[in-house]
Amino acid sequence: MATRPSFVVEDQSEVIDHLQAHLKPERRIDTHGAVVFLAGDRAYKLKRAVKFPYMDFSTVERRRVLCQAEVDINRRLAPEIYLGVEEVRTPSGTSDWLVVMRRFDEDGLLDRMADRRALTPGLMMGWRRSATASAGPTTTAIPSPPTSARCASRASASIRR
Repeated sequence: MATRPSFVVEDQSEVIDHLQAHLKPERRIDTHGAVVFLAGDRAYKLKRAVKFPYMDFSTVERRRVLCQAEVDINRRLAPEIYLGVEEVRTPSGTSDWLVVMRRFDEDGLLDRMADRRALTPGLMMGWRRSATASAGPTTTAIPSPPTSARCASRASASIRR
């Protein structure tokens, strides 16, 4: 039996298998912090049971609270995408929480826009102003457009490697 990495604090395979069978997604996206199921016109994000110094999804209750916080924060800028939080419960009674979103055109993702050289300084300054205004007084430094474009291009290239 394989041991799991120390940052994984709980086995979520039962919930993931249940979602895979129930949702029958066209696509599944796995990241270090989430599993996203793309099914029909919806995206369902399950936060992984992980604990890093910068990300603590270590308990079901923390994941519920952080799912709700994600929806509350992101609804300010994208109310048409962030639909809510739903509980998922397997037949055995295991439960977890999902962020439920409306799917959007993936050509609008920053890595894809960077690949097309569509991240103009004007567009990025608009996003920066919008993010700064919506975040309120606790906003920390947001990179300038040229810096953000370079970061997005490098990230996109490294993901494809």
